[in-house]
Amino acid sequence: MTKIQTRKGKNNTTYRVQFMRNNLRASTSFENKIDAEKFIAQLTFNESFSTNLTNPTLNTLTLGDTITEYLGLQIKYDRHLTKRLEWWSLKYGNKLARNLSKRDV
Repeated sequence: MTKIQTRKGKNNTTYRVQFMRNNLRASTSFENKIDAEKFIAQLTFNESFSTNLTNPTLNTLTLGDTITEYLGLQIKYDRHLTKRLEWWSLKYGNKLARNLSKRDV
C-alpha cells in the first residue's frame, strides 16, 4: 500500500511517499503534494519502476564497484577501455547504480 505522509518542518512542508514492494520499504520526499501524487501514479502504472526502487542490488551497488568487478573479469586486456572505465569510476564511482541517469552520461 502506498501512502502520502505530510511532514511539517520549520521552514516548509514536505510530502513523503512510502511504499512496499517484495517486502522492502522505500520512501521518497517531495516539496509539493502534486508531485507526490504523480509519483504514486507512476508507481501504480509502471510495475518495473517500483520494483527497481526496492531492488537491493541497485540500492547498494556503486558504479565503481561494478567497474572494478568488470575489469577483474576481463579476459582480453584493452588499454583504451580500461582508461575510459577508470575515468568513469573517478567521476561517478561512488554513485549508486539506481541514481545514475542519462543526464549523468
